[in-house]
Amino acid sequence: MKDEYLQLIVNVLKETQPITELTESKKGQFQEKILDKSLEYQQRKLITKKDFLTNCEEAVNQLKILVKDEVKNEKYKNISKLYSILGINKTASPKNEDYYNAYVVNIKSLVKTAKIGMCFNDIKFIEDVFGSIDSIKPQQLELLDIPKTSAIEKIIYLNELGVIEYLRGDPQFGKNPTLLAEFLHLVTGERANTLQPILSRFVQNTIDNKNHPYYREKTVKDARQTLINAKIQIKEEISKTKTST
Repeated sequence: MKDEYLQLIVNVLKETQPITELTESKKGQFQEKILDKSLEYQQRKLITKKDFLTNCEEAVNQLKILVKDEVKNEKYKNISKLYSILGINKTASPKNEDYYNAYVVNIKSLVKTAKIGMCFNDIKFIEDVFGSIDSIKPQQLELLDIPKTSAIEKIIYLNELGVIEYLRGDPQFGKNPTLLAEFLHLVTGERANTLQPILSRFVQNTIDNKNHPYYREKTVKDARQTLINAKIQIKEEISKTKTST
């Protein structure tokens, strides 16, 4: 199991603390954070939602085994302390299960950077969340709040949504960036003579030119993250390939 999935589960749990009981509010918070991460992983690592959730569940199982073993050891330690005081049978076990369900275990043997411990109640909470994560109803998508953007950023947004590719497939636009610029002027509000050099470089795939919309990796990354945060599916990542001169 990859350490990143263990770290992910622990981080989301920490953000959802304190968990005193499995409330629908806490459950919803956890589910939303996990689903946000799922979408991020699908875009960044090109994995399916099913594989993402499977990896998360395997991570939870590892945590569960650790917590179970540590709580079991704690029970035995308490039993040993009671031997000399109460003379109880060696096969007896403490009755207060609530205490042991809430007994916090150090999990740094699995997640070295963990800043929280975990108990059975936490594991139960997480398992319940994952058990119903596919049944939650997606919230109504809010309108994308895109800050004031440049012409290049607008072209990136349109391309990530497949709009540019679709328009280029139309014979009347094809390899005619001038006509395409005139049309996108109507859509974006940007001047056609501003859009034309951007689209020309895009059509020619001269990605090493500063006018190409994918020239600056940070601009592309920020634009994609804006769409991901709005839960909008984007195209497969375009690799930055320099053209030979």
